[in-house]
Amino acid sequence: MRPAAAAVLLVSCAGACVALPSLGNAVELARRLEPSRSDLRSLAHRHEHHDEKEHEEQGLAEAQSLVLDDLKATATATATEAAHSHIAAPAHSHNDAGDEHSHHHSHAPPLLELNETQIHLSHSPDPPSYFDFDQSEEGKPALLYVHIALMSLAFFGCLPLAIFLKAGRSALSIIPQTAFLAMSIVGLLFGQVYNSLTPDMYEKSSHTSIGWWVMALAVALNVVDVGRFLLRFTRWGKTVDAKSSEKGVEPVFQIGDDEDDESTRLVHSPVSLEHEHGDAARWPSVDVDERRGSTYRGQSFSDEGTVCDAAGPDSFAHGDVAPRSTRAQRWGRYGGLALDFAQRMLILLGYVELCTGVSVWTGACRERYLNGCLAHVIKGSIFVWYGLLTFARYCGAFSSLGWAWNRHPSKTSTVFTAEFVESAVITFYGATQTWMERMGKTGAYSVKDVQHISIAVLFWMGGALGMLLESRTVRTWLSTPAAQASGRSLGAITPPAAASFSFNPFPALCIFVIGVAMAAHHQTYQFQVEVHALWGNLLAGFAVFRFLTYFFLYLRPPASILPGRPPTEALASLCLTSGGVVFILSTEQVTFAAMRHHADDVMAFLCLTVAAVCAWFLWTATLFGIKGWALARNMPASDAALRAKVVASP
Repeated sequence: MRPAAAAVLLVSCAGACVALPSLGNAVELARRLEPSRSDLRSLAHRHEHHDEKEHEEQGLAEAQSLVLDDLKATATATATEAAHSHIAAPAHSHNDAGDEHSHHHSHAPPLLELNETQIHLSHSPDPPSYFDFDQSEEGKPALLYVHIALMSLAFFGCLPLAIFLKAGRSALSIIPQTAFLAMSIVGLLFGQVYNSLTPDMYEKSSHTSIGWWVMALAVALNVVDVGRFLLRFTRWGKTVDAKSSEKGVEPVFQIGDDEDDESTRLVHSPVSLEHEHGDAARWPSVDVDERRGSTYRGQSFSDEGTVCDAAGPDSFAHGDVAPRSTRAQRWGRYGGLALDFAQRMLILLGYVELCTGVSVWTGACRERYLNGCLAHVIKGSIFVWYGLLTFARYCGAFSSLGWAWNRHPSKTSTVFTAEFVESAVITFYGATQTWMERMGKTGAYSVKDVQHISIAVLFWMGGALGMLLESRTVRTWLSTPAAQASGRSLGAITPPAAASFSFNPFPALCIFVIGVAMAAHHQTYQFQVEVHALWGNLLAGFAVFRFLTYFFLYLRPPASILPGRPPTEALASLCLTSGGVVFILSTEQVTFAAMRHHADDVMAFLCLTVAAVCAWFLWTATLFGIKGWALARNMPASDAALRAKVVASP
């Protein structure tokens, strides 16, 4: 019995030695899982009861049970993840409260359901908004809807129509200009009535303060022209017109003039296919000094002219003699340029008011949501307007600068290429964004910071490289070694056909990289991942179509001064503009609202965005068509052959 007892005792000791470490680990785990008294009291403090002593212990017990369940679930998930990866690594987190790109587990799978408790740890509950108030019985939504409709029609309907008609040198531009001023003033009145009947639901709103400045600028730029036009229908206005006619001064707008006389007055020379000079309408508040023989040939930032004098050598082909330019005339030209530019900027300011108005109405972009909201709206808007300008180039905008995928009308022009402008904008964006990524942050750099700063540096360096390659001097230097090796001068060598056009891939490459990167950007929720992937793929699609444009044009560079209209650019602009819109919609509050209302459908986001962008493009193409109609209407009879050739051209 003694050997058997010794064997049993030996086995028991060995089992105890093996079990004691596990028991110690279990005790340590239980000690870690047991919450502190202060934590339990803080959780139980949320439950307010009439009898505090009676329910305090019950609240502590419930809180203890909840905390133990959460900790056990976390421990189980961590153990499961470690078992799958066979790597025991401590959990790490990036605690950047208020930053929508931060996430507690950078490698954890995104969540499928919205966790309101986690959201409230870093964000306060959304306060009531104007939208919520309008749903109540006291709300006045009809006044707000009228305000929105009038302002939208004024800034995005009448104002662009007036600008394009004016660029087409049409006297009819005063009609939408008058409608713009009337609609904007009436819309402002409806907005003020709505504000007076509604409590302030958004303190320190920028929509109202910016709106007053925009309205002041709109009235200042249009009141003189509209006032003169309206006075012509009064008895006093007719008297002023009669006196002006006696003095040889012609009113700016005279509805019903003979078309041939109007063409003679506004179009001084036929358009040459070999050397086009853009002519833009002069600012309507400046009277025409003389009916014939005027020395002024308008200067404009529109596609019909450049910032340089647009008058060509044939400007006085009808026998007029150009008098010496005076200082007053030069200042008049500069003033016309400034006013022309300011009127075009009204559309952009109207877009700013649209963005701020939506934010104020829905109560978004407050407190810790502000930084992420501003980042998405500003950056997304850059892509939206970039895409709109790309579509405008497809429609023929800036053809006099050689930016409409055409050959520049002048062989000796020194105007910057479109790729140089794109590279300059990308460089400026990257240079400023590099230092803004860490704004308001302290401590060590996180992986997220490195991601965003590296994208900004990519834009900075990639844009600078694109600007460098667009320099004609640099191109000459790059070609000098080959010319010297041949023993001939650079001017004696015929340049390749592709040298007549810019094939700079770096602006599109920057967009492609950010699109691919954002398509793989980690987010807290699966729906956010899908939305980011959507606009990232759209931006990458723009770059792919732009590369295809360069490929086909490299095979056959543009030989005509007429707009080339490559179909790949139409698709590229659609992808870029749609990507910018989805970029704006990918902000936290929009995705949270979609998940709360069971509208987290990526297909719906895509279809609604593309539909809205197509409607926007339809209006843009219509405006360019109206401008072409106005120019054709004012074209003299001597240009009938040119008109037929333009229509017959592919």
